[in-house]
Amino acid sequence: MNDIKSGISYIGIEVPPYVVTADVIAEREKVPKEKIEKGLLIKEFRFPGESDTIATLAANNLLKFAENIVKNDLLYKRYKENRIGGVYFATESSTEQSRPVAMAVLELVEPILYERMEKADEGSREKEIYRMLLEDFRYSDSFEAKFACTADAKIISLANQTIGPYSKGIVVIGSDEAIYDSSKARNAEPTQGAASSLVYITKDPLIATIDKRAIHYNLPAYDFFKPDEHTPRVPSGYGSEVDYVVTIGSAVEKFEKEYGLPLDYYIISHVPFPKEAIYLASFLYTHYLRKNGKIGELEKEIGEKEPLGEAKSAIELIRKVAAEYRNDSKNGDLIRYIADDERIKRLWQFHKKVRETEGFKRFIKNLGIEHAIELPSIVGNSYNNSIVVATASLLLNAPELKPIVWASYGSGSGTTVTVLQPKELNKDELQSLIDISSLKRRTELSLNEYTDLHNKLIDDTEYKRGLEAIRRGRTLVDNDKEMLGNKFDEHGFKLLGIGEDGIGRYSYNGKEVKLMPIIL
Repeated sequence: MNDIKSGISYIGIEVPPYVVTADVIAEREKVPKEKIEKGLLIKEFRFPGESDTIATLAANNLLKFAENIVKNDLLYKRYKENRIGGVYFATESSTEQSRPVAMAVLELVEPILYERMEKADEGSREKEIYRMLLEDFRYSDSFEAKFACTADAKIISLANQTIGPYSKGIVVIGSDEAIYDSSKARNAEPTQGAASSLVYITKDPLIATIDKRAIHYNLPAYDFFKPDEHTPRVPSGYGSEVDYVVTIGSAVEKFEKEYGLPLDYYIISHVPFPKEAIYLASFLYTHYLRKNGKIGELEKEIGEKEPLGEAKSAIELIRKVAAEYRNDSKNGDLIRYIADDERIKRLWQFHKKVRETEGFKRFIKNLGIEHAIELPSIVGNSYNNSIVVATASLLLNAPELKPIVWASYGSGSGTTVTVLQPKELNKDELQSLIDISSLKRRTELSLNEYTDLHNKLIDDTEYKRGLEAIRRGRTLVDNDKEMLGNKFDEHGFKLLGIGEDGIGRYSYNGKEVKLMPIIL
Protein backbone atom coordinates (compact mmCIF):
# COMPACT_ATOMS: atom_id res chain seq x y z
CA MET A 1 0.00 0.00 0.00
CA ASN A 2 1.19 3.52 -0.81
CA ASP A 3 1.40 5.08 2.66
CA ILE A 4 3.64 8.01 1.68
CA LYS A 5 2.16 11.25 3.00
CA SER A 6 1.72 13.67 0.11
CA GLY A 7 -0.21 16.79 -0.72
CA ILE A 8 0.10 20.52 -1.34
CA SER A 9 3.38 22.40 -0.86
CA TYR A 10 2.53 25.57 -2.80
CA ILE A 11 -0.48 27.36 -4.30
CA GLY A 12 -0.31 30.19 -6.83
CA ILE A 13 -3.29 32.22 -8.04
CA GLU A 14 -2.88 34.43 -11.11
CA VAL A 15 -5.62 36.81 -12.30
CA PRO A 16 -5.81 39.59 -14.92
CA PRO A 17 -5.68 43.14 -13.50
CA TYR A 18 -9.02 44.26 -14.94
CA VAL A 19 -11.94 44.38 -12.48
CA VAL A 20 -15.68 44.40 -13.20
CA THR A 21 -17.58 45.53 -10.09
CA ALA A 22 -21.03 44.48 -8.92
CA ASP A 23 -22.38 47.90 -10.01
CA VAL A 24 -21.21 47.35 -13.59
CA ILE A 25 -22.43 43.73 -13.67
CA ALA A 26 -25.88 44.74 -12.42
CA GLU A 27 -26.14 47.65 -14.86
CA ARG A 28 -25.12 45.54 -17.84
CA GLU A 29 -27.39 42.62 -16.94
CA LYS A 30 -30.22 45.01 -16.02
CA VAL A 31 -30.75 43.41 -12.62
CA PRO A 32 -30.71 44.91 -9.11
CA LYS A 33 -27.25 45.18 -7.58
CA GLU A 34 -28.62 43.20 -4.62
CA LYS A 35 -29.02 40.14 -6.87
CA ILE A 36 -25.29 40.21 -7.62
CA GLU A 37 -24.03 41.05 -4.13
CA LYS A 38 -26.52 39.08 -2.01
CA GLY A 39 -28.12 36.67 -4.47
CA LEU A 40 -24.76 35.43 -5.81
CA LEU A 41 -22.35 36.88 -3.19
CA ILE A 42 -20.22 38.41 -5.94
CA LYS A 43 -18.49 41.72 -5.19
CA GLU A 44 -16.55 41.81 -8.47
CA PHE A 45 -14.78 39.60 -10.96
CA ARG A 46 -11.55 39.66 -12.96
CA PHE A 47 -11.67 39.94 -16.73
CA PRO A 48 -9.01 39.46 -19.43
CA GLY A 49 -7.95 41.82 -22.18
CA GLU A 50 -7.64 40.60 -25.77
CA SER A 51 -3.95 39.88 -25.21
CA ASP A 52 -4.58 37.88 -22.01
CA THR A 53 -5.15 34.16 -22.61
CA ILE A 54 -5.24 30.98 -20.57
CA ALA A 55 -1.66 30.35 -21.73
CA THR A 56 -0.36 33.79 -20.68
CA LEU A 57 -2.11 33.61 -17.28
CA ALA A 58 -0.67 30.13 -16.69
CA ALA A 59 2.81 31.21 -17.83
CA ASN A 60 2.76 34.16 -15.42
CA ASN A 61 1.78 31.72 -12.66
CA LEU A 62 4.52 29.19 -13.49
CA LEU A 63 7.20 31.87 -13.73
CA LYS A 64 6.15 33.28 -10.35
CA PHE A 65 6.38 29.75 -8.89
CA ALA A 66 9.97 29.55 -10.15
CA GLU A 67 10.76 32.92 -8.59
CA ASN A 68 9.26 31.81 -5.27
CA ILE A 69 11.42 28.67 -5.23
CA VAL A 70 14.48 30.91 -5.48
CA LYS A 71 13.52 33.31 -2.70
CA ASN A 72 11.56 31.07 -0.27
CA ASP A 73 13.76 28.85 1.91
CA LEU A 74 10.93 26.41 2.77
CA LEU A 75 9.95 25.96 -0.88
CA TYR A 76 13.58 25.81 -2.03
CA LYS A 77 14.31 22.92 0.34
CA ARG A 78 11.12 21.06 -0.57
CA TYR A 79 11.75 21.49 -4.31
CA LYS A 80 15.29 20.09 -4.08
CA GLU A 81 13.82 17.01 -2.37
CA ASN A 82 10.89 16.80 -4.83
CA ARG A 83 12.14 17.64 -8.30
CA ILE A 84 9.34 18.06 -10.83
CA GLY A 85 8.33 14.96 -12.78
CA GLY A 86 5.03 16.15 -14.23
CA VAL A 87 3.41 19.36 -15.50
CA TYR A 88 -0.31 18.67 -15.83
CA PHE A 89 -2.85 21.12 -17.22
CA ALA A 90 -6.60 21.49 -16.65
CA THR A 91 -8.94 23.71 -18.63
CA GLU A 92 -12.27 23.93 -20.39
CA SER A 93 -11.19 27.01 -22.35
CA SER A 94 -8.57 25.40 -24.59
CA THR A 95 -8.28 26.96 -28.03
CA GLU A 96 -6.04 24.24 -29.41
CA GLN A 97 -7.25 20.73 -30.15
CA SER A 98 -3.87 19.04 -30.54
CA ARG A 99 -0.97 19.76 -28.19
CA PRO A 100 -1.75 20.51 -24.54
CA VAL A 101 -1.68 24.11 -23.39
CA ALA A 102 1.06 23.03 -20.97
CA MET A 103 3.43 22.95 -23.97
CA ALA A 104 2.56 26.54 -24.88
CA VAL A 105 3.13 27.57 -21.26
CA LEU A 106 6.57 25.91 -21.12
CA GLU A 107 7.40 27.47 -24.49
CA LEU A 108 6.79 30.91 -22.96
CA VAL A 109 8.46 30.41 -19.60
CA GLU A 110 11.62 28.57 -20.65
CA PRO A 111 13.27 31.43 -22.64
CA ILE A 112 12.81 33.77 -19.66
CA LEU A 113 14.28 31.20 -17.25
CA TYR A 114 17.18 30.53 -19.63
CA GLU A 115 17.97 34.23 -19.98
CA ARG A 116 17.89 34.71 -16.21
CA MET A 117 20.03 31.62 -15.66
CA GLU A 118 22.64 32.93 -18.09
CA LYS A 119 22.78 36.31 -16.32
CA ALA A 120 22.82 34.90 -12.76
CA ASP A 121 26.05 34.73 -10.81
CA GLU A 122 27.91 31.43 -10.88
CA GLY A 123 27.11 29.40 -7.77
CA SER A 124 24.01 31.48 -6.92
CA ARG A 125 20.71 29.90 -5.88
CA GLU A 126 19.01 31.58 -8.85
CA LYS A 127 21.37 29.96 -11.37
CA GLU A 128 21.02 26.59 -9.65
CA ILE A 129 17.20 26.61 -9.51
CA TYR A 130 16.58 27.89 -13.02
CA ARG A 131 18.95 25.28 -14.42
CA MET A 132 17.17 22.55 -12.43
CA LEU A 133 13.74 23.73 -13.56
CA LEU A 134 14.73 23.82 -17.22
CA GLU A 135 15.99 20.25 -16.89
CA ASP A 136 12.84 19.17 -15.05
CA PHE A 137 10.55 20.69 -17.67
CA ARG A 138 12.39 18.85 -20.42
CA TYR A 139 12.05 15.50 -18.66
CA SER A 140 8.54 15.92 -17.23
CA ASP A 141 5.41 14.03 -18.14
CA SER A 142 2.71 16.36 -19.44
CA PHE A 143 -0.91 16.20 -20.51
CA GLU A 144 -4.11 18.23 -20.54
CA ALA A 145 -7.44 17.23 -19.01
CA LYS A 146 -10.89 18.61 -19.66
CA PHE A 147 -13.91 18.24 -17.38
CA ALA A 148 -15.90 21.40 -16.81
CA CYS A 149 -14.95 22.89 -13.45
CA THR A 150 -13.58 19.69 -11.92
CA ALA A 151 -10.66 18.55 -14.12
CA ASP A 152 -8.24 20.55 -11.95
CA ALA A 153 -9.40 18.88 -8.73
CA LYS A 154 -9.43 15.46 -10.38
CA ILE A 155 -5.83 15.85 -11.61
CA ILE A 156 -4.71 17.10 -8.19
CA SER A 157 -6.30 14.03 -6.56
CA LEU A 158 -4.83 11.71 -9.21
CA ALA A 159 -1.37 13.28 -8.93
CA ASN A 160 -1.51 12.94 -5.15
CA GLN A 161 -2.45 9.25 -5.41
CA THR A 162 0.54 8.55 -7.66
CA ILE A 163 3.10 10.00 -5.25
CA GLY A 164 5.14 7.09 -3.88
CA PRO A 165 8.67 6.49 -2.56
CA TYR A 166 10.26 7.03 -5.99
CA SER A 167 7.91 9.74 -7.27
CA LYS A 168 8.88 13.27 -8.17
CA GLY A 169 6.79 16.34 -7.47
CA ILE A 170 3.95 17.26 -9.81
CA VAL A 171 2.86 20.74 -10.86
CA VAL A 172 -0.86 20.99 -11.66
CA ILE A 173 -1.82 24.13 -13.54
CA GLY A 174 -5.39 25.18 -14.18
CA SER A 175 -6.30 28.10 -16.41
CA ASP A 176 -9.69 29.24 -17.65
CA GLU A 177 -11.54 32.27 -18.96
CA ALA A 178 -15.26 32.21 -18.21
CA ILE A 179 -16.63 34.52 -20.88
CA TYR A 180 -20.03 34.09 -22.45
CA ASP A 181 -22.89 35.97 -24.01
CA SER A 182 -25.76 35.92 -21.51
CA SER A 183 -28.26 36.28 -24.36
CA LYS A 184 -27.09 32.88 -25.65
CA ALA A 185 -26.83 31.34 -22.18
CA ARG A 186 -30.05 32.61 -20.68
CA ASN A 187 -30.07 30.18 -17.76
CA ALA A 188 -26.47 30.94 -16.75
CA GLU A 189 -25.70 33.31 -13.91
CA PRO A 190 -23.66 36.39 -14.91
CA THR A 191 -20.60 35.11 -13.06
CA GLN A 192 -17.80 35.52 -15.52
CA GLY A 193 -14.11 35.73 -14.70
CA ALA A 194 -10.59 34.51 -15.43
CA ALA A 195 -7.79 32.95 -13.40
CA SER A 196 -4.98 30.44 -13.36
CA SER A 197 -4.18 28.24 -10.37
CA LEU A 198 -0.98 26.31 -9.72
CA VAL A 199 -0.68 23.53 -7.13
CA TYR A 200 2.63 21.83 -6.37
CA ILE A 201 2.10 18.24 -5.14
CA THR A 202 4.97 16.65 -3.18
CA LYS A 203 5.88 14.11 -0.54
CA ASP A 204 5.96 15.51 3.01
CA PRO A 205 3.86 18.52 1.92
CA LEU A 206 4.31 21.97 3.40
CA ILE A 207 0.69 23.22 3.34
CA ALA A 208 -1.69 20.26 3.56
CA THR A 209 -1.74 16.50 3.14
CA ILE A 210 -4.37 15.09 0.79
CA ASP A 211 -6.03 11.79 1.64
CA LYS A 212 -5.15 9.27 -1.07
CA ARG A 213 -8.65 7.88 -0.71
CA ALA A 214 -11.14 9.68 -2.92
CA ILE A 215 -14.73 9.07 -3.97
CA HIS A 216 -16.03 10.00 -7.42
CA TYR A 217 -19.62 10.24 -8.59
CA ASN A 218 -20.84 10.64 -12.18
CA LEU A 219 -24.26 11.81 -13.35
CA PRO A 220 -24.03 12.07 -17.16
CA ALA A 221 -26.33 14.99 -17.89
CA TYR A 222 -26.19 17.99 -20.22
CA ASP A 223 -26.73 20.73 -17.66
CA PHE A 224 -23.98 22.84 -19.27
CA PHE A 225 -21.87 22.44 -22.41
CA LYS A 226 -19.77 24.61 -24.73
CA PRO A 227 -19.70 24.05 -28.49
CA ASP A 228 -16.97 26.71 -28.74
CA GLU A 229 -14.77 28.92 -26.55
CA HIS A 230 -17.36 31.39 -25.34
CA THR A 231 -20.81 29.99 -26.10
CA PRO A 232 -22.01 27.81 -23.24
CA ARG A 233 -25.44 26.25 -23.42
CA VAL A 234 -27.40 25.81 -20.18
CA PRO A 235 -30.43 23.70 -21.15
CA SER A 236 -32.43 23.70 -17.92
CA GLY A 237 -30.76 26.10 -15.55
CA TYR A 238 -31.17 23.70 -12.64
CA GLY A 239 -27.61 22.41 -12.41
CA SER A 240 -27.12 24.19 -9.09
CA GLU A 241 -30.27 22.73 -7.61
CA VAL A 242 -30.08 19.17 -8.91
CA ASP A 243 -26.69 18.11 -10.30
CA TYR A 244 -24.67 19.96 -7.67
CA VAL A 245 -26.59 18.48 -4.73
CA VAL A 246 -26.87 14.97 -6.16
CA THR A 247 -23.25 14.56 -7.26
CA ILE A 248 -21.52 16.11 -4.25
CA GLY A 249 -24.11 14.77 -1.82
CA SER A 250 -23.77 11.23 -3.18
CA ALA A 251 -19.97 11.34 -3.09
CA VAL A 252 -19.85 12.77 0.45
CA GLU A 253 -22.40 10.14 1.55
CA LYS A 254 -20.26 7.35 0.03
CA PHE A 255 -17.03 8.73 1.53
CA GLU A 256 -18.67 8.86 4.95
CA LYS A 257 -19.87 5.25 4.68
CA GLU A 258 -16.58 3.84 3.41
CA TYR A 259 -13.97 5.90 5.24
CA GLY A 260 -15.79 8.10 7.74
CA LEU A 261 -15.70 11.89 7.91
CA PRO A 262 -13.85 13.92 10.54
CA LEU A 263 -16.02 14.87 13.52
CA ASP A 264 -15.36 18.57 12.94
CA TYR A 265 -14.34 19.91 9.54
CA TYR A 266 -14.39 22.75 7.05
CA ILE A 267 -15.78 22.21 3.56
CA ILE A 268 -14.65 23.53 0.20
CA SER A 269 -16.76 23.03 -2.91
CA HIS A 270 -16.69 24.38 -6.44
CA VAL A 271 -17.92 27.97 -6.38
CA PRO A 272 -18.81 29.39 -9.81
CA PHE A 273 -20.66 31.87 -7.63
CA PRO A 274 -20.09 31.82 -3.85
CA LYS A 275 -23.78 31.45 -2.93
CA GLU A 276 -23.68 27.94 -4.42
CA ALA A 277 -21.56 26.75 -1.49
CA ILE A 278 -24.34 27.87 0.86
CA TYR A 279 -27.00 26.06 -1.18
CA LEU A 280 -25.07 22.83 -0.75
CA ALA A 281 -24.52 23.47 2.97
CA SER A 282 -28.25 23.45 3.76
CA PHE A 283 -28.47 19.83 2.58
CA LEU A 284 -25.41 18.93 4.65
CA TYR A 285 -27.07 20.64 7.62
CA THR A 286 -30.26 18.57 7.44
CA HIS A 287 -28.15 15.44 6.95
CA TYR A 288 -26.15 16.34 10.07
CA LEU A 289 -29.30 16.99 12.12
CA ARG A 290 -31.00 13.80 10.93
CA LYS A 291 -27.90 11.75 11.75
CA ASN A 292 -27.86 13.21 15.28
CA GLY A 293 -31.61 12.87 15.88
CA LYS A 294 -32.21 16.63 15.86
CA ILE A 295 -34.10 17.14 12.60
CA GLY A 296 -37.36 17.46 14.55
CA GLU A 297 -36.07 20.58 16.29
CA LEU A 298 -35.43 22.24 12.92
CA GLU A 299 -38.82 21.22 11.56
CA LYS A 300 -40.49 22.65 14.67
CA GLU A 301 -38.60 25.93 14.23
CA ILE A 302 -39.61 26.20 10.57
CA GLY A 303 -43.15 25.02 11.24
CA GLU A 304 -43.21 22.15 8.74
CA LYS A 305 -41.61 18.79 8.09
CA GLU A 306 -38.92 18.35 5.49
CA PRO A 307 -40.98 17.18 2.48
CA LEU A 308 -39.26 13.84 1.83
CA GLY A 309 -42.32 11.58 1.73
CA GLU A 310 -41.10 8.03 2.26
CA ALA A 311 -37.52 8.93 1.31
CA LYS A 312 -34.91 9.07 4.06
CA SER A 313 -32.91 11.95 2.58
CA ALA A 314 -33.04 14.65 -0.10
CA ILE A 315 -30.76 12.61 -2.34
CA GLU A 316 -32.97 9.54 -1.98
CA LEU A 317 -36.00 11.64 -2.98
CA ILE A 318 -34.20 12.97 -6.04
CA ARG A 319 -33.21 9.42 -6.98
CA LYS A 320 -36.85 8.36 -6.66
CA VAL A 321 -37.98 11.13 -9.02
CA ALA A 322 -35.20 10.18 -11.46
CA ALA A 323 -36.43 6.56 -11.39
CA GLU A 324 -39.91 7.77 -12.32
CA TYR A 325 -38.41 9.71 -15.24
CA ARG A 326 -37.00 6.48 -16.67
CA ASN A 327 -40.52 5.04 -16.79
CA ASP A 328 -42.05 8.21 -18.22
CA SER A 329 -42.90 8.19 -21.93
CA LYS A 330 -41.70 11.77 -22.31
CA ASN A 331 -38.16 12.07 -23.63
CA GLY A 332 -37.26 15.44 -22.15
CA ASP A 333 -34.43 16.88 -20.10
CA LEU A 334 -33.81 14.82 -16.93
CA ILE A 335 -32.60 17.78 -14.88
CA ARG A 336 -35.63 19.90 -15.82
CA TYR A 337 -37.91 16.91 -15.15
CA ILE A 338 -36.53 16.58 -11.62
CA ALA A 339 -36.61 20.31 -10.91
CA ASP A 340 -40.22 20.63 -12.16
CA ASP A 341 -41.46 17.86 -9.88
CA GLU A 342 -43.74 19.31 -7.19
CA ARG A 343 -42.01 17.31 -4.42
CA ILE A 344 -38.64 18.74 -5.44
CA LYS A 345 -40.05 22.26 -5.61
CA ARG A 346 -41.36 21.88 -2.05
CA LEU A 347 -37.95 20.53 -1.01
CA TRP A 348 -36.13 23.59 -2.41
CA GLN A 349 -38.62 25.89 -0.67
CA PHE A 350 -38.04 24.07 2.61
CA HIS A 351 -34.28 24.48 2.26
CA LYS A 352 -34.70 28.16 1.47
CA LYS A 353 -36.30 28.46 4.92
CA VAL A 354 -33.52 26.32 6.43
CA ARG A 355 -30.94 28.84 5.21
CA GLU A 356 -32.71 31.61 7.13
CA THR A 357 -32.42 29.90 10.53
CA GLU A 358 -29.85 30.91 13.13
CA GLY A 359 -28.76 27.28 13.56
CA PHE A 360 -27.86 27.07 9.89
CA LYS A 361 -25.94 30.36 10.01
CA ARG A 362 -23.87 28.97 12.89
CA PHE A 363 -23.40 25.73 10.93
CA ILE A 364 -21.95 27.42 7.82
CA LYS A 365 -19.70 29.54 10.01
CA ASN A 366 -18.36 26.35 11.61
CA LEU A 367 -17.83 24.89 8.10
CA GLY A 368 -15.60 27.86 7.25
CA ILE A 369 -17.69 28.79 4.21
CA GLU A 370 -17.43 32.54 4.80
CA HIS A 371 -13.63 32.19 4.72
CA ALA A 372 -13.65 29.90 1.67
CA ILE A 373 -15.72 32.30 -0.44
CA GLU A 374 -13.79 35.46 0.42
CA LEU A 375 -11.42 35.24 -2.57
CA PRO A 376 -13.95 33.73 -5.03
CA SER A 377 -16.21 36.72 -4.34
CA ILE A 378 -13.56 39.04 -5.86
CA VAL A 379 -12.17 36.69 -8.55
CA GLY A 380 -15.46 35.53 -10.06
CA ASN A 381 -16.14 32.34 -11.94
CA SER A 382 -12.84 30.80 -13.02
CA TYR A 383 -14.25 27.36 -13.91
CA ASN A 384 -11.64 24.70 -13.01
CA ASN A 385 -9.70 27.08 -10.80
CA SER A 386 -12.63 27.97 -8.54
CA ILE A 387 -12.01 25.20 -6.00
CA VAL A 388 -8.29 26.06 -5.74
CA VAL A 389 -9.11 29.76 -5.28
CA ALA A 390 -11.54 28.74 -2.50
CA THR A 391 -8.87 26.48 -0.95
CA ALA A 392 -6.35 29.34 -0.87
CA SER A 393 -9.05 31.59 0.59
CA LEU A 394 -9.90 29.19 3.42
CA LEU A 395 -6.29 28.38 4.29
CA LEU A 396 -5.36 32.07 4.47
CA ASN A 397 -8.42 33.18 6.43
CA ALA A 398 -9.53 30.29 8.68
CA PRO A 399 -9.04 31.04 12.39
CA GLU A 400 -8.01 27.48 13.33
CA LEU A 401 -6.72 24.23 11.83
CA LYS A 402 -9.33 21.61 10.95
CA PRO A 403 -9.60 18.86 8.33
CA ILE A 404 -11.12 20.05 5.06
CA VAL A 405 -13.71 18.06 3.10
CA TRP A 406 -12.77 18.86 -0.49
CA ALA A 407 -15.75 18.48 -2.84
CA SER A 408 -15.25 19.44 -6.46
CA TYR A 409 -18.16 19.55 -8.92
CA GLY A 410 -18.18 19.80 -12.69
CA SER A 411 -21.01 20.16 -15.16
CA GLY A 412 -21.68 17.20 -17.34
CA SER A 413 -21.65 16.10 -14.52
CA GLY A 414 -19.40 14.62 -11.86
CA THR A 415 -17.55 15.18 -8.63
CA THR A 416 -14.50 14.15 -6.64
CA VAL A 417 -14.47 14.18 -2.84
CA THR A 418 -11.49 13.71 -0.55
CA VAL A 419 -10.09 15.20 2.67
CA LEU A 420 -7.24 17.67 3.21
CA GLN A 421 -5.38 18.03 6.50
CA PRO A 422 -3.68 21.44 6.88
CA LYS A 423 -0.18 21.50 8.36
CA GLU A 424 0.83 23.75 11.23
CA LEU A 425 2.55 26.85 9.84
CA ASN A 426 2.87 30.34 11.20
CA LYS A 427 1.05 33.08 9.32
CA ASP A 428 4.14 34.39 7.52
CA GLU A 429 5.16 30.90 6.34
CA LEU A 430 1.65 30.16 5.05
CA GLN A 431 1.39 33.47 3.21
CA SER A 432 4.79 32.87 1.60
CA LEU A 433 3.57 29.53 0.21
CA ILE A 434 0.22 30.80 -1.12
CA ASP A 435 0.90 33.48 -3.70
CA ILE A 436 -2.10 35.71 -4.39
CA SER A 437 -0.02 38.80 -5.18
CA SER A 438 -1.64 39.22 -8.61
CA LEU A 439 -4.82 40.37 -6.81
CA LYS A 440 -2.98 43.54 -5.80
CA ARG A 441 -2.95 44.66 -9.43
CA ARG A 442 -6.46 46.05 -9.76
CA THR A 443 -7.94 48.36 -12.43
CA GLU A 444 -11.70 48.92 -12.57
CA LEU A 445 -13.43 48.89 -15.96
CA SER A 446 -16.35 51.18 -16.73
CA LEU A 447 -19.59 49.76 -18.13
CA ASN A 448 -18.64 50.84 -21.67
CA GLU A 449 -15.09 49.48 -21.39
CA TYR A 450 -16.32 46.14 -20.08
CA THR A 451 -19.10 45.89 -22.66
CA ASP A 452 -16.80 46.72 -25.58
CA LEU A 453 -14.10 44.31 -24.41
CA HIS A 454 -16.59 41.54 -23.62
CA ASN A 455 -18.27 41.82 -27.00
CA LYS A 456 -14.94 41.76 -28.82
CA LEU A 457 -13.89 38.59 -27.00
CA ILE A 458 -17.09 36.68 -27.76
CA ASP A 459 -17.42 37.86 -31.37
CA ASP A 460 -14.40 35.86 -32.57
CA THR A 461 -12.18 33.06 -31.37
CA GLU A 462 -8.71 33.77 -29.99
CA TYR A 463 -7.23 32.28 -33.17
CA LYS A 464 -9.24 34.53 -35.51
CA ARG A 465 -8.57 37.68 -33.48
CA GLY A 466 -4.85 36.89 -33.27
CA LEU A 467 -4.63 36.15 -36.99
CA GLU A 468 -6.56 39.27 -37.99
CA ALA A 469 -4.36 41.53 -35.85
CA ILE A 470 -1.14 40.35 -37.55
CA ARG A 471 -2.73 40.55 -41.02
CA ARG A 472 -3.56 44.21 -40.33
CA GLY A 473 -0.02 44.93 -39.16
CA ARG A 474 -1.14 45.29 -35.56
CA THR A 475 -1.01 43.23 -32.36
CA LEU A 476 -3.62 42.33 -29.76
CA VAL A 477 -1.63 44.51 -27.37
CA ASP A 478 -2.28 47.43 -29.76
CA ASN A 479 -5.99 46.60 -29.61
CA ASP A 480 -5.97 46.58 -25.80
CA LYS A 481 -4.06 49.86 -25.64
CA GLU A 482 -6.57 51.45 -28.02
CA MET A 483 -9.56 50.18 -26.04
CA LEU A 484 -8.26 50.59 -22.46
CA GLY A 485 -5.97 53.60 -22.85
CA ASN A 486 -3.93 54.29 -19.71
CA LYS A 487 -5.71 51.41 -17.95
CA PHE A 488 -3.83 48.89 -20.10
CA ASP A 489 -1.39 46.80 -18.05
CA GLU A 490 1.55 45.40 -20.04
CA HIS A 491 2.89 43.39 -17.10
CA GLY A 492 3.77 39.74 -17.77
CA PHE A 493 3.10 37.59 -20.82
CA LYS A 494 0.79 38.84 -23.59
CA LEU A 495 -0.42 37.30 -26.85
CA LEU A 496 0.59 39.63 -29.67
CA GLY A 497 -1.08 37.70 -32.45
CA ILE A 498 -0.99 34.57 -34.58
CA GLY A 499 0.91 34.25 -37.84
CA GLU A 500 -0.29 32.66 -41.07
CA ASP A 501 1.61 29.54 -40.01
CA GLY A 502 -0.63 29.30 -36.94
CA ILE A 503 2.18 30.01 -34.51
CA GLY A 504 1.52 32.53 -31.74
CA ARG A 505 3.68 35.56 -31.07
CA TYR A 506 4.06 36.67 -27.47
CA SER A 507 5.67 39.39 -25.39
CA TYR A 508 6.91 39.52 -21.82
CA ASN A 509 6.85 42.90 -20.03
CA GLY A 510 6.57 44.66 -23.38
CA LYS A 511 9.37 42.82 -25.16
CA GLU A 512 8.63 40.14 -27.75
CA VAL A 513 9.69 36.65 -26.64
CA LYS A 514 11.85 34.62 -29.00
CA LEU A 515 10.14 31.23 -28.86
CA MET A 516 12.54 28.33 -29.11
CA PRO A 517 12.90 25.02 -27.28
CA ILE A 518 15.75 25.09 -24.78
CA ILE A 519 17.91 22.00 -25.42
CA LEU A 520 20.23 21.37 -22.50
